[in-house]
Amino acid sequence: MRVTARSSEGRAGLSVVRRGVRLSVVVVISLTATACATWSQLGGAASHTGYQSLESTISPANVSSLGERWTGFIGGWHGLEGATQGPVVANGVVYLAYAGSLLAFDAAGKLRCTTTCAPLWTTASTGFGSPSTPAVADGVVFVASHDGVLSAFDAAGVDGCSGTPTTCAPLWTESTGVLSTAPAVAGGRVYTVSTDGLLSAFDARGATNCSAVNKSCSPRWTAEVGTRVDSSPAVAGGVVYFGASDGSLYAFDAAGARNCDPGTQKCAPLWRAVGLGSITAPPVVADGRVFVGSSNHRLYVFDTAATTGCSGTPRSCAPIWSATADDAIGVAPALAYGTVYVATVNSLAAFDAAGTTGCSGVPKTCSARWTAPLVDGDASSPIVANHLVYIGSGNPSGLSSSIRAFDAAGVDGCSGTPTTCTPRWTSPARDNEALRTPVVVNGTLFAMNLSGNAVDFLAFTP
Repeated sequence: MRVTARSSEGRAGLSVVRRGVRLSVVVVISLTATACATWSQLGGAASHTGYQSLESTISPANVSSLGERWTGFIGGWHGLEGATQGPVVANGVVYLAYAGSLLAFDAAGKLRCTTTCAPLWTTASTGFGSPSTPAVADGVVFVASHDGVLSAFDAAGVDGCSGTPTTCAPLWTESTGVLSTAPAVAGGRVYTVSTDGLLSAFDARGATNCSAVNKSCSPRWTAEVGTRVDSSPAVAGGVVYFGASDGSLYAFDAAGARNCDPGTQKCAPLWRAVGLGSITAPPVVADGRVFVGSSNHRLYVFDTAATTGCSGTPRSCAPIWSATADDAIGVAPALAYGTVYVATVNSLAAFDAAGTTGCSGVPKTCSARWTAPLVDGDASSPIVANHLVYIGSGNPSGLSSSIRAFDAAGVDGCSGTPTTCTPRWTSPARDNEALRTPVVVNGTLFAMNLSGNAVDFLAFTP
């Protein structure tokens, strides 16, 4: 489906039964939008802020009217190991990785659509290893898989593509070790981190360090941290950040120059923070700060310049401020309107991103401006668009699930001391399913749905 500056779409998930197997579909709904936005990587961009700044169609005034628009078939459920982390949207196309394949749908729900929509193109399945959230940049879509392969495809579905229905082969690939995290693309490079702690930086064009025939590419530079990593890298301001199971947050020079050996092209961290508890959530970078959640129920905030709270050689940093959550923080926070939004399996909480309001003590700790209970468990990363915070929840093993939208300011639907908020909109509940990874692009709310035997998309618009 194609999105223009005048139209936008939304999808609502639907499952069908075909030969006794529940299958996945995408449902989308259309609206008008004033700008053509994208959500090209995990968290919207390489910095993972989770903020859609161009949304103007879905608003607090009309969010209660969100409903279904169209559906698109995806496939049968292969267990959590086959499930995608979430969709991305760029140039009017929705991309998702599922069960070893990459699929591309028309975001407008028009091309290759009758009562439901079929993919514009797909890739041949490489197995059932868990694929990552794709990343799209400069006409190329990148996806990493649990079998350790980073693949680059023509985002238009032309180069390397043929047949009816259209199937695409990679423009280039590289094996880097088991990849359970999403790639990040910035400054002409693609960054991946394998579960054994190998950070690799590739030429996104597939030119430097790439073979000419049956093209495979080797990294421009690498770094090894020697511990398990399940935190997707974030890139901002020329620095790559990720967390690790050893309780460390690492920062490396994205260009592979500072603290790097020019002979081996191996790099050491610019700085490191330790003692944070196991980190699986991606860091978020905004306004000169790095925000990262931990399994020890805390949110930590660091200075990207490695000045405040940092000392020594090699450089070691302490948090500027931190906050305690009611459970482990296993998903990325979102940053918008001077607020950091943090989700656990139990609640959504909003903190002053500057570490001023509600903050005190040495070391500085902060309390939430407002909170909202999440009764379904297994919360997704929150995302923010046009003064609304969206979050998916639910567990595919027995609980019902919904997507909820809250007032980002913590005013409408909020009351009490401390302030507690209720949703401004809740999607229809779906039993034994889990609604995750909401994305808002051009007046459409896209989300992923997991259930006992299907994976599908939900799309909503007013």
